[in-house]
Amino acid sequence: MRGCTARIEPGLDRNIWFEGTFGVTHAQVTAGLRDEARISAEGASPAQAADGSWPYTLRDDPAEETTAAGSVASTAWYLLATSTPQAIWPECRAPGAGAP
Repeated sequence: MRGCTARIEPGLDRNIWFEGTFGVTHAQVTAGLRDEARISAEGASPAQAADGSWPYTLRDDPAEETTAAGSVASTAWYLLATSTPQAIWPECRAPGAGAP
């Protein structure tokens, strides 16, 4: 399982934050880094629910006030990054950039 964490601090659990992970995936697509974007999306795939949705974070973390419950934001970022990356920030798009 691969993904981004919201913060890196000593002693802090490195919990995968899927909204941020797919924001990075979208940035990679926008920059024309298709291989990196594909690796980002595929690395998180074990956490995808059977209904296609994504959790907010990999594990509940009361200290950070995050939850592993389904997340509209994480799912929306996944769809933007992998299905319709051209929907936002077209002015930043690298020539030839497309979905991973």
